[in-house]
Amino acid sequence: MVPPYQCAQVRLRLGGVEMHLVDRSQLANLLAEVVNVESPVHWAEAARRVVSGAGIQRFGSRIQQAFGDAVRLGVGRRLFVKRDDFLWSPAMQRPPVRDRSELPTASRKFEFVAPEEIRGAILIVVQASCGIVPEEVPSAVCRLFGFARVTDDMTASVEPYRDALLREGRLVLEGINLVLAQN
Repeated sequence: MVPPYQCAQVRLRLGGVEMHLVDRSQLANLLAEVVNVESPVHWAEAARRVVSGAGIQRFGSRIQQAFGDAVRLGVGRRLFVKRDDFLWSPAMQRPPVRDRSELPTASRKFEFVAPEEIRGAILIVVQASCGIVPEEVPSAVCRLFGFARVTDDMTASVEPYRDALLREGRLVLEGINLVLAQN
């Protein structure tokens, strides 16, 4: 129903330099490569793509600090925009809703889904169902994202966005079902 999540393929030759010592401008450019493919993407996931592209498995505190510096530099250079913990392509207004079922386990975490993407998924689920009981929205949204198992934390993460869309008038209750508001 939604396209699969596409991961950026980044290559970085360290040439004997330790990862945390790589030039921050180069790291910012590599993060921008990831953002161009995966926007919006959690900054730690974007950094993990670069680290993985260098053939490094461990994402330690010094490397995290280096990427924190690179994120600030990339934002300052307008390579990408940072909203909360997510990096966005500057031109992107509305994120695509993507199926994460084929991602590696480490990348298949609900906290790596941008709030705006969750809101978009709620609207898709409500529209596709032609009306859905509010309590069923979180599990339907998580299934749309490709999560086979829905935890209480995932449900608790979706509910505030569902409720906000209702308050904003994007969704309305018709009887016991949520439906899209008619504009």
